[in-house]
Amino acid sequence: MARHLRTSRAPLHAGLIAAIPDPLRHAPLATTGGDLPNPLNPPNGCAFSPRCRYAEAVCRSEPGPLLATRADGHEVRCWRSEEIAGQAAFVRAEG
Repeated sequence: MARHLRTSRAPLHAGLIAAIPDPLRHAPLATTGGDLPNPLNPPNGCAFSPRCRYAEAVCRSEPGPLLATRADGHEVRCWRSEEIAGQAAFVRAEG
């Protein structure tokens, strides 16, 4: 599971990894910002789009494609997973 999260192409997973505390570094943890979706009135598109720095119009209007298996074997539900692969979705706060 840990290996999967570290190599994931989904922005949500990259955000989770960036928020893991580093006991050797005394700096604020990364945050995603944005608003949490209302479970009683979820957004039209991707539920993570209000908090994703890569979100575009398609992300806010349509749910991600059905789980797609990428060349590396990962399954993702993100419109932009291929183009953002390998990029950190979030950066640690300066501290």
